Amino acid sequence: MIVPRERRLARVYVELSPIASGRFTEQQEPQIIMDQIAEIMQPYTMKTNQIAWYTTYKVGQRVCPKISIYNRIFLAGEAIHTHSPKVGQGMKVSMQDTYNLGWKLASVIHGASPPNILDTYAQERLPIAKRLTQLDWRICRRMCSRNESEPVLCDRFDEDHKRAIREENTSGLTATYQLSY
Repeated sequence: MIVPRERRLARVYVELSPIASGRFTEQQEPQIIMDQIAEIMQPYTMKTNQIAWYTTYKVGQRVCPKISIYNRIFLAGEAIHTHSPKVGQGMKVSMQDTYNLGWKLASVIHGASPPNILDTYAQERLPIAKRLTQLDWRICRRMCSRNESEPVLCDRFDEDHKRAIREENTSGLTATYQLSY
């Protein structure tokens, strides 16, 4: 993934193979990253005179098992769920978390709803966080593995990818809740 930045800079996210990742961790050599970019972008090329900054990040799909305590302390967004940026759903789901919590808090504060409506926040949002991380895992599992020895997997990846996107409605227009109140 390439993200244009200020002053003609670009941020480049590169998936390193386990071998390249191990070499990079040991040697801290930017050329390892450039070699990986060259391999990924074939037949295109990318050249640079300078790498301004680099770091490594290990993707982890995680969900916090408890997102509210005594209806006094609430977690939302990335405090609940972490995953790769590959699916492009993190910010959307985070905004849905806070919207869901916000209207419920306002409703209780203004006396329009009983305090136990706050129990539904965790009941509704935790399953969505779990589904998001599962979707990310499904997408990453195929995108991050390279198995050229089995070309049939490439065709299956396309179908798995399409099915995951379709099943999870990644347009972001809906979130379906079970009846909870």
